[in-house]
Amino acid sequence: MEWNVTIRDMRKEDLPFIRLIECRCFLDPWPSVCFSQAIDEKGICWSVVLGDKVIGYLVAFKDKNYIHLANIAIDQPYRRLNIASNLINLLIEQAHQSKIKYIKLEVRPSNIAAISLYRKFGFRKFRTIPNYYKNGEDAYIYILKIL
Repeated sequence: MEWNVTIRDMRKEDLPFIRLIECRCFLDPWPSVCFSQAIDEKGICWSVVLGDKVIGYLVAFKDKNYIHLANIAIDQPYRRLNIASNLINLLIEQAHQSKIKYIKLEVRPSNIAAISLYRKFGFRKFRTIPNYYKNGEDAYIYILKIL
């Protein structure tokens, strides 16, 4: 089956759909205001759209030397279709174009699928932050060197 998805800049009208996906995907979902602020602050905010339906998203923030991948999710029925990989490829391309040195992110040790995805792109575990998440779970910091 052919999936004709579009990756475009996130819009405020996407936020109700993004919030639903966020709540289905994460134990500690971001409130809608966090996505709205990311858009307002000119973060890297992309929506993945199939037809007129938002099925995923990415939020990242660019600094002088790095991009912080803050949030990425694909709704459950659309996983394992390389959509998240396409988002990460685009983010890596943006880092190259901006001459950014690395991309960093936090991930739960229990999120085996995400860790596997990040490792596929060459992300390496840098360190652990104890008790990072609300439920007391640690966070792994993963880094991908670009330049």
